[in-house]
Amino acid sequence: MGSLGGRRLLEGIGKSLAACAPLALAAFGSWWLLDHWLGRSNGAQVVSVGVGYVLGLGAYVLAARVLRIEEMNLVTDVLRRLRRGFGRGDSEVPGVGFRPVGLFAWGTFSSYPSPPATGVGRGGCFSGVQSLHG
Repeated sequence: MGSLGGRRLLEGIGKSLAACAPLALAAFGSWWLLDHWLGRSNGAQVVSVGVGYVLGLGAYVLAARVLRIEEMNLVTDVLRRLRRGFGRGDSEVPGVGFRPVGLFAWGTFSSYPSPPATGVGRGGCFSGVQSLHG
């Protein structure tokens, strides 16, 4: 695996797996506590699973930042650009490859073909979406 950057790849997989331990502890622990405290009704399950999901996600993100998982930096950079772009009302989000229009956005990147002239990109819930390549 030398030409594929095997050491770096295995290191990334190891870090991702290590970041899953806090995710599992936070998600299961919070669900278990809330499940015993709130009971088994549908509403209580929605709350306990939802809180477990959010806390698990937070634990993973925190662990990924501590372990310096490179991909997490990419994700946070894109989210920061999206938030900044939506907040200022920019017509194009820099470096992402799509224009946010309304609630939905059609993302295309330079190596991908343009969205079809008819079909998903026209009408329905994606109406009004503008492509950079179309």
